[in-house]
Amino acid sequence: MGIVQDMAPYDLPPEAWSDGKNVRMFSGSVWKDFGNLQVFGALSGRPLGLFPIATATTQFYAYPGAAAVWATDGTTHADITRLAGAYTGSDADRWNGCSLGGILILNNGLDVPQAWMAPGLATKLVNLANWPAGYTAKCMRTYKSYLIGMDMTESGTRIPYRVRWSDSAAAGSVPATWALAAGNDARYWDLIESDGFVIDCAPLGDVNYVYKDDSTHSMEYIGGQFVFKFRKAFNFGMLAQDCVREWKGSHIVMTQDDILMHNGASAESLLATKMRDWYRGRPDQTYFTRSFLALSETDKELWACFPQQGQTFPDIALVINTETGKCSIRDIPNTSSWMYGFIQTGSVISTFDGFSGVSFDAMVGQFGSSNFAQGRKRLAMVSQAVNKAFLMEQGYNFDGVNFRSYIERTGLAIIGRDRQGNPKVDFSTKKLLSRIWPKMRVANGTIVKVYAGGQETVDSPVVWKGPFDFRPGIDNEVCVDIEGRLHAVRFETTDGTYWKLDGYDIEIEPIGAY
Repeated sequence: MGIVQDMAPYDLPPEAWSDGKNVRMFSGSVWKDFGNLQVFGALSGRPLGLFPIATATTQFYAYPGAAAVWATDGTTHADITRLAGAYTGSDADRWNGCSLGGILILNNGLDVPQAWMAPGLATKLVNLANWPAGYTAKCMRTYKSYLIGMDMTESGTRIPYRVRWSDSAAAGSVPATWALAAGNDARYWDLIESDGFVIDCAPLGDVNYVYKDDSTHSMEYIGGQFVFKFRKAFNFGMLAQDCVREWKGSHIVMTQDDILMHNGASAESLLATKMRDWYRGRPDQTYFTRSFLALSETDKELWACFPQQGQTFPDIALVINTETGKCSIRDIPNTSSWMYGFIQTGSVISTFDGFSGVSFDAMVGQFGSSNFAQGRKRLAMVSQAVNKAFLMEQGYNFDGVNFRSYIERTGLAIIGRDRQGNPKVDFSTKKLLSRIWPKMRVANGTIVKVYAGGQETVDSPVVWKGPFDFRPGIDNEVCVDIEGRLHAVRFETTDGTYWKLDGYDIEIEPIGAY
């Protein structure tokens, strides 16, 4: 079931976990999360965005800051800021963008949108040709062959409910006009059914879905005078820009109080009865606008990333396995942006002589295999706090620093099994938890910390005991001798050890009512 925090621990089935961090749920087991590894070398500035774009021969990555934009091919870096001078944004002005026929469009909501017409490290950005003078768009995306501007400011007046689109662009070109006129498709539509602001949009099949902060609207091509037809689809909105991903014919959306999946006709929660209460109110009330939803198709995981209360940039990810729906939680490095794509770098290749952080014996997996492949898409993030780009789910630590990884279950009132072999619970009888048999896979001699605890009532705090050292492959059990009406267990490491937990058995003996 993964980690479940929307139910009291004593109400959870035995196979559920009540807490944990920096672990993942995969193939019926709990695995320590992989870490992250620096890529692209030293960045040229403080990154507030990360946008991949490929030519016929080279993969590039643009990473804008507040006043400048840089780019790299994975090795060499260059300043591609427009010749007209610095940009006027700040941390509060989020960079967004899209690709239009091999042209990268970048936008910060304050300046004229930028176009990287022929991506290359010697090519500067230019102001988007034919963009209306005195206009800005809070968000800019592509739909079919149109550029879509949302939350417009026009001649000094902000129109947050406006969706404006260009004329259709020819292949390899930017739109010729944004001016409404007979004979072109440039138009706008005001979504005024609610007070909400337009946040973002994303296509699903042939339909574009426009997300306000309080509602969702479909945008469908019909041609003719109106070009697009708009229809209100749902009463939920989006938390922030870049909080929607497409997965198997549906959109998955981070809202203010849930993560929902919809197919355009109906919607369902991915967090109900699991982590919805945990998620509600957890993003910082000032900086929630920097949240984002990342999808790793390779790992079949969604990462709902946001700044927790008191943080200014996303520092935590609620991870959802897209195949099983199981949830877990992991730390991320104060991230300002992300990408999922091909990562061009040779720096992640390790040799026996140069590898550090974990011994050969401690590696879990088959010799010759790797969790990194140069030719497959991977998840990467940039951190404005340390001015680095990271390949996620790589290595055994966070950029060379070990991290705490643990999984925990409290509220266990098991006293035995019934006639059908199902766990039997009893909250009134006092019991002795004497031994724990972890079913762990890790290198021989590696120490895993095991904690055990007891509770007298369902609402009393857990009294923990430990840590008890457990060496998988050498030790078979941990002797703990913990009294209580309810019990708790935790498995934890704080070093570079990589481990897998398939489950555990416990020995419980009733010792009376008092």
